[in-house]
Amino acid sequence: MRTIDYIKVLSSTADLCGLDRDNLSSHEFKKIRDAHSNRLATAYEWWEWPELIRCEKRYLRADYDSTTTYAAGDVVYYSSTDKYYQASQAATNILPTVTTHWAVVTRADFDPYISLTQAGKTEIGTVFGLYDKDPARYETLEAFDWHLSNNGIQVTDNKTFAWVEFRVRAPEIDGDSWGQSSTYSVGDQVYFSNSSTPGNFYDCTAATSSGESPATTPSKWTVVQIPYIFGRYLAHAGYADYLTSDQQSERKANEELFATELLTNQVTLVAGQQGQYRRVAVLTR
Repeated sequence: MRTIDYIKVLSSTADLCGLDRDNLSSHEFKKIRDAHSNRLATAYEWWEWPELIRCEKRYLRADYDSTTTYAAGDVVYYSSTDKYYQASQAATNILPTVTTHWAVVTRADFDPYISLTQAGKTEIGTVFGLYDKDPARYETLEAFDWHLSNNGIQVTDNKTFAWVEFRVRAPEIDGDSWGQSSTYSVGDQVYFSNSSTPGNFYDCTAATSSGESPATTPSKWTVVQIPYIFGRYLAHAGYADYLTSDQQSERKANEELFATELLTNQVTLVAGQQGQYRRVAVLTR
């Protein structure tokens, strides 16, 4: 996926707002950042963007992880045996094949759903379908029955796995500027920029010590990707939201219309000029 550095979106919005892009106050930065975060979710859900759609094989429970502490009753999928196991007592770093702590279970023994947020997997946003094979590779597929619940994707057919076609979730951007003296934990987010690193948001993937920035210790950070196709929309939509806060309704309405046209034009570009659509497979039932 082609991406755009967030600093370009931020600077464009700042220019439209009549602000000094190089000297934004903390209040101005946060106001524009929050507007962009909300608008990014809107852009993701605007259309079935091909580059945001994934097809991944998922099981009814997350893969067994030796570093996870499981409680009695927890169910895992173990790829080495292609079976599901339920913990009979607390277990950490004990293989599911160890019968003193685990027992083999079938689909009928637990609630058959696929969580939208399985560890180590892409977070699932909008679900388009469940199949027996990868719809990106095969023309003929069996579609599975499913519905959404508070647990995730309920697989109502008698299946133990499914290829899930879905749109990835829009990332949230809510981090504050990285601090030289601060330490960060897994899941924290920061905005970082220096003379050699374009401004972007970064998620912390490993606990840091003070001074460990995305530039000095890149292995502990992952950049929050902003799709390039949304760059101009975010810049103008962020400006529209800024006008809302300044109670300039007429200018806001004009800018809102222009931002919407930019997003609609991207649909025309992708679907019309490039001819990209979600692939339609022939179902076997």
